[in-house]
Amino acid sequence: LFPFANRVDQGKFSFEGISFKLPINEAVKNHAIHGLIFDKEFTIKEYTLSEEKATISLNYYEEFSKKGLPFDFSIDLTYILNKTGLRLHVGIHNIGLQPFPFSLGWHPYFFTSNKIAKGIIAKNPTKNLTALKVKGPISSMPVS
Repeated sequence: LFPFANRVDQGKFSFEGISFKLPINEAVKNHAIHGLIFDKEFTIKEYTLSEEKATISLNYYEEFSKKGLPFDFSIDLTYILNKTGLRLHVGIHNIGLQPFPFSLGWHPYFFTSNKIAKGIIAKNPTKNLTALKVKGPISSMPVS
């Protein structure tokens, strides 16, 4: 969820005295929602796979000068999966000369395709463990 992580009413906002109009992608409510890169294709910068961990680093760059947000930036994401969990490192780079307003959010979800798993254990805000039903099966994707 980048460069904005929530809904922007009517896609309109101002920054440093300048008004901007973002593309509306939630037409029913007339909002710009979930940023502008949620459906973009990232470039794989590098990846590793070992007994201890799997990592993948991705990059996305775009010039928004014609899309309602005239700021150039790139975003780097590095996912690190090991036996103790999943970490995400995010790097935001302002490519332009002007200050760049942004917020960042993450809606994690994982597509699964193996029928082995019956549920996933997740911590909820009350620090209780809750079993979540898996609608799809869980699988792994080989990296070559």
